[in-house]
Amino acid sequence: ALWGFAVPAVAGGVSLVVLLATGRVLAAPARQAVVAASSENDPNRAAEPRFSSGDRA
Repeated sequence: ALWGFAVPAVAGGVSLVVLLATGRVLAAPARQAVVAASSENDPNRAAEPRFSSGDRA
């Protein structure tokens, strides 16, 4: 009966440690702000060159 609780408890503890360790690794690069070029974030520029999202019917 002890193994029925010990094995999932150990597995949960290991997964928690892995989750916290990977969370720190993945959160580290997020501190550096990446500024994209303004042309990529321009809402008035469409993906197709012949069409502008600023044009309305």
